[in-house]
Amino acid sequence: MAKMTNEVNKPTDDRECRNFVHVHTYITNTNVADEHQHMLLGTTAPARREGISHIHRIRIRTSYFFEGNAGHWHWVDVCTTPAVEAPDGMHIHYISGETSFDDNHEHTLFGSTSPNMLLLATPLNQMPTVANTKYKGIRDDTPQ
Repeated sequence: MAKMTNEVNKPTDDRECRNFVHVHTYITNTNVADEHQHMLLGTTAPARREGISHIHRIRIRTSYFFEGNAGHWHWVDVCTTPAVEAPDGMHIHYISGETSFDDNHEHTLFGSTSPNMLLLATPLNQMPTVANTKYKGIRDDTPQ
């Protein structure tokens, strides 16, 4: 998606659109630990300002791993890197971190968001900064 439209239906490039709250999709796998891995598939939280750029929070439960009559999943709660501009004017975010420790192990993960964005209505300059929220640095393995 190289172009988006604004209120008067004029094309705009991503540099203009990234100033608005938006989300990205992502799909990635964890590393192999304890002879298996998990998949993560989802949508980031809305963009939050971070310095002169922005980040997104990812809080998700991994895919379920079946082990006979039982199984398990892990929680992931990470923030992306700030935006990384792509040559076509779009941007992505890198994702890295660790899962919760469950079933005597944890996994690491690395991936990136899709450059495609779902544009929401509020300009980023009207959103709270990361420093003023509980958004940054949270690692809580219990669901809320």
